[in-house]
Amino acid sequence: TEGEEKELETVFQSLFDVGKLAPGSALARAVVRMVNNKAGLAWTSSAHTALPVSTTAQGPGAELFTNSIDNTDIAKKLKLLVAPLKTKM
Repeated sequence: TEGEEKELETVFQSLFDVGKLAPGSALARAVVRMVNNKAGLAWTSSAHTALPVSTTAQGPGAELFTNSIDNTDIAKKLKLLVAPLKTKM
């Protein structure tokens, strides 16, 4: 929208003027918020939580993703499954 465009221009210019354009900047947060809004997504926090995550899976390795697991273990388990495939390439 025109209002969103103006907001991005304002934030961009204020950050550009002081050399502070970076990931996680006010500009990046404004863009993420707008895209999430357009996509109909809402978050209760802008940070990760330490809560377990309910997971399900199908196929080889699915047994690693049953029940609730620590959210940081998802990437570790995926790496375990993908690593053998990389050695075959």
